[in-house]
Amino acid sequence: MNILSQELNYTNSIKIMEGDQPWGVIYSNGTATGAFLEVLENKSDIAFCEYYLKTSRNQFFDSSTVFYSTPLIFVIPMGQKLTNLEKLLQPFNWFVWITLSSTLLIAVIIILIINLKFKSHKAFVYGSNVKHPIINMILGILGNQQTVLPKRNFARFILMMFLILCLVMRSVYQGSLYQFLQSDGRRKEVQSIQEMIDNDFTFYMFESSLDLIQTQTEILSRTKTFKGENFIMKRPLDGSEKIASLEALSDVHVANTDPERDFKLKICKEPLMTMNLVIYFRKSFYLIDEINKKITVLISSGIIDYWLRRSLDDFREVKNNHPRKLNIDDLTGPFNLLIIGHLTSLIIFLIEIFIYKMTLKIQLIRPIY
Repeated sequence: MNILSQELNYTNSIKIMEGDQPWGVIYSNGTATGAFLEVLENKSDIAFCEYYLKTSRNQFFDSSTVFYSTPLIFVIPMGQKLTNLEKLLQPFNWFVWITLSSTLLIAVIIILIINLKFKSHKAFVYGSNVKHPIINMILGILGNQQTVLPKRNFARFILMMFLILCLVMRSVYQGSLYQFLQSDGRRKEVQSIQEMIDNDFTFYMFESSLDLIQTQTEILSRTKTFKGENFIMKRPLDGSEKIASLEALSDVHVANTDPERDFKLKICKEPLMTMNLVIYFRKSFYLIDEINKKITVLISSGIIDYWLRRSLDDFREVKNNHPRKLNIDDLTGPFNLLIIGHLTSLIIFLIEIFIYKMTLKIQLIRPIY
């Protein structure tokens, strides 16, 4: 507006509106609030804000040429936090886990079959001097040394291939897990508007945006308007909250590049629509044509895009690529796994005692011939 006043040789007298919705709302009956009311009552000539071009406003105001377009998107909650045990499974996808589990299960089945039916083949497959092959297999998975090695070359070759497999998978797992723990450790947020509708989200927006969704009944039936300021932009949304806020993408970008904010807003990847931004004037304002000519020059020369990039550069965040320190919340999973392991060991211990006593009881009641 300052550039336009210099080019057209007039003086700006700018009034900053205040209140919950200072930009104002214009209703179908001609009543208005905020800046729109100022222009409607001829107290001001121009209303300048992030105004969208709407047909419903054309009967009350004149608009400038479109000077910028921005998608309207929903600010959504972050994905729900993963549990501690889920974090341990994140480095590999389910296909890899199923393949590894199948490989280990087949190895255990082969060992059990040989121990039960083909004891003479022990030396050939895993070594006659190896007393506990399943325990040795677990030690190989965990990276511990093999204290007893088979004597035959074929069994040694099988063991060597298995240890190489464990070494590669363990190294990949450790590196991927460490990288994952640097992140926030959450599930993926909702990816589409339909997914939010299916999950019964509540959509918040300002009253001035209600006319944009009149034909989208599924969204309109779940919509609430802000009674005051936009509380959703003020704090991070937890994954358990099923709420979303309709915002301009440019506003979210400015908010996310502000270095004073300690959180990032998440947005739905699917935009609701794209809106054109204009300036609104009182009807028959004598400078409309001249202002439109100057705006066209500013657009074609790239000045408006340059102003936008320059203003965003002031908020550009300098990213820190150093790895962050892991806290106890990041590393609770291994302790949970340790507790589960101890409980499993206790159950196995009780089962062994039960089997031993049952075997002893059977031997005592066996008839003597």
